[in-house]
Amino acid sequence: MPRMDGFQLYDAIRQKDQKTKICFLTASEMFYESLRKARNTYGSALGEEYFIQKPAKEDHLVKKLNDLIAKS
Repeated sequence: MPRMDGFQLYDAIRQKDQKTKICFLTASEMFYESLRKARNTYGSALGEEYFIQKPAKEDHLVKKLNDLIAKS
């Protein structure tokens, strides 16, 4: 994203709505290191179940999102 990273987007969404469910779709293993660091700031709200790694087949992506929605 050219103007902000995913964590900045997360902050912007949270400022508008605390209840919105947010998933991260990432192609980078290195992003998980950012996740570990971000947990110091965001705590358990950034559980690994909310991270989906690319490439993700459409049926897997839909199932994962449906599972997360059902849990909320």
